[in-house]
Amino acid sequence: MKQIKIKLNDFVITFGQKYRSERHPIWDKAHPDGYVIIQANTVEEARAKAFETFDKYWAFIYKKRDFNPERFPKGILGVF
Repeated sequence: MKQIKIKLNDFVITFGQKYRSERHPIWDKAHPDGYVIIQANTVEEARAKAFETFDKYWAFIYKKRDFNPERFPKGILGVF
């Protein structure tokens, strides 16, 4: 039987401006000029994964197609 590989979607989360000068309480790499890719099947799953990974210490979640990486000069900070 042929095995079907499910491709996860990429979602993007960003961090608040306060992490420009304050240390992020969970992840030292967090910075408002960068973003994290969350791989999940749905935006709800991605949001749950963001909370599981960063608790409440993140700002926004985007579908990758709706995200403009040019506004984040540090680029990808991590993939989860």
